[in-house]
Amino acid sequence: MDCIHGVLPSKLTDDLFHSDVEKYKEALYKVFKRDFVDGDVAFDGKKVDIIHEKFYEGKERSFWHIISEGEEDTSRTPISWRAEVLPLIKPLLQDQNKDCEHFLLWKKYHDKTKKDRYYIWCTAVDIMIVLEDRKNYYKLITAYPVLDYKKKRYIADYRENCIKTKTPTTGVDEISAPPTQG
Repeated sequence: MDCIHGVLPSKLTDDLFHSDVEKYKEALYKVFKRDFVDGDVAFDGKKVDIIHEKFYEGKERSFWHIISEGEEDTSRTPISWRAEVLPLIKPLLQDQNKDCEHFLLWKKYHDKTKKDRYYIWCTAVDIMIVLEDRKNYYKLITAYPVLDYKKKRYIADYRENCIKTKTPTTGVDEISAPPTQG
């Protein structure tokens, strides 16, 4: 059974805007604002919030992290193939999908923020969503398409840090325990 079949909207591609970068960015922001600023999102029973800090062009930092890539916030570059998945983030986070056989979920400690981050990879559409645990809610850090050359690394991360183990290629549960700290 495909648990996300028929639930997801289309990607928002830049070709719909005939290379008008500003119109494309505004269309993406309307979706972001609808889903994350004005709307409510929850994952696994906890509210998902965004980084509200107005960062660039009056838009929230979380928005820029979704539509761009780069190591430092001040030097991130907008990337259309990354931005086009924005309309899929909220539907993928909805609680009815949390037990989907296409979801791989793992937790890793983030050295820079000193908090746990949850990595949610929907293998059916190859989208990664990163949430940071903030006790009573999750903070949306970013989301992006999973590129083929990174899949092997993500599968290794999943196997090392998994919360609920599934075989990444089949979605069939394995019998194993999460790693323990020694």
